[in-house]
Amino acid sequence: MEFMLNIGEKKNGFSLPKEMIKELWAEYFARNGKAWFRITSGSMMPLIEVNDRVLAQRVPAGEIRFGDIIVFSEDGTFITHRVIGKYRDDEGLFFWQKGDRGSIAVQIPASSVLGKVVAIKRGEYNLLRIDRGWGGLINRLFAVYFYGAYLLGRRLGYFQQRLNGQYELVFFKWLYRAAKKPVLSAHRIMVAILVRAAWPGH
Repeated sequence: MEFMLNIGEKKNGFSLPKEMIKELWAEYFARNGKAWFRITSGSMMPLIEVNDRVLAQRVPAGEIRFGDIIVFSEDGTFITHRVIGKYRDDEGLFFWQKGDRGSIAVQIPASSVLGKVVAIKRGEYNLLRIDRGWGGLINRLFAVYFYGAYLLGRRLGYFQQRLNGQYELVFFKWLYRAAKKPVLSAHRIMVAILVRAAWPGH
């Protein structure tokens, strides 16, 4: 039996009531501990594309680590993003999460996490296990690369803000503009290499 729900950013159109979704999830997971979801958002591209399916598996929150892709509930909608950090305080365990395409990281409580993605299915025959073996290595490479790109983007954004309005820093503005294009080109090449490694032939 396959249990399938759409997952992604909430958009216009029909959606199940929040409580009904939670009840369906709890009932199915209580019996199986895992479920398939169809992706409706592009926030995790290019590793996970729209209409891909992901297999989420229930795991203890304490076992979730940097680079893992999780499914969590937000306002009755299931979202799949990558964990880039975690911390614990008096209120419990929290995760920092973001989509690979996103530029903003948001914290969520561990209680909102429903499971960890262990496999991605593209089409009928292409299955990538990301919890072990080659797929697990590729997923870690995606995690490290996109986290590095996220940190670099934040630094560059801060640098650009500092340059705005500073006419005496004309040389640095020129240097920033000159470096931007090759950096973006290198980024596209690196992403293409990672995608080819994850999905040969796509």
